[in-house]
Amino acid sequence: MRINLKLHLSLLALVMVVGAQASAQSKKGKAEQAPAAAAATPAPNSDKVDVTDIEQKYWASKDTDFSVVQNRLFPKAHRFAMSFAAGPLVADPNSDGTYYSLDASYFLSERWGIASTYSVADLQDNKSVKSLIASYGARPDHNKIHQFWGVSALWVPIYAKASVLNSKIVYFDFAVAPGIGVQEYVQQLDTGNKIKTAPAVTLDFTQQLFFSNHFAVRADYRHRFYKENIGRWKSVAGSRTYHDESAHDQILTFGATFYF
Repeated sequence: MRINLKLHLSLLALVMVVGAQASAQSKKGKAEQAPAAAAATPAPNSDKVDVTDIEQKYWASKDTDFSVVQNRLFPKAHRFAMSFAAGPLVADPNSDGTYYSLDASYFLSERWGIASTYSVADLQDNKSVKSLIASYGARPDHNKIHQFWGVSALWVPIYAKASVLNSKIVYFDFAVAPGIGVQEYVQQLDTGNKIKTAPAVTLDFTQQLFFSNHFAVRADYRHRFYKENIGRWKSVAGSRTYHDESAHDQILTFGATFYF
């Protein structure tokens, strides 16, 4: 019994010693890891930059903070302009001649403006009508446009520049001008022509090519929509019949614009 008791006490003492050594080594390992963790944490005054916001903007589907602006070499905003143009009617089956137009404009901004227009047409019978008159002494029932007064809104969706033969840069714009006006036309009658007027809706397309801050050349494709009253050219027993038709005049003019 004494031997067993001594053996038990010896084993207990050995276990206590081993446990104490293991506890000491564990505390030492934790103490060594603490400085390493502290070293891994960046100092408040570190040179590293947080780029999270930049990355989010880079990968965003649309960036609304920035926009591209093209500097205009020839600005139009808050300026007056006068235009002179002339050209032929397009697809008129009965008339030949020249259409003259005078336009006065004011630009509220680079994109928007207002314009007033006065036009006059100098028209004659074309070859087909002259041949009909020479052969049968008659002419087709038709009218000839004479004068036009109107106002329109100017919208300039395109302003750009282009390279010509890699030697010169030219500046141009493209405008759309819807408007209203009064169309004057002349009824062709055997007893004497009559002048009539009708309200008109207009739609013009204009291309301008700038040569300086005060001068540009232009081309216009003008449309006039109205309802005209056509009288039968030949009266019968002193009476004449009339009928209304929808008219669509198309005019192609070329000219110049002066800016002030």
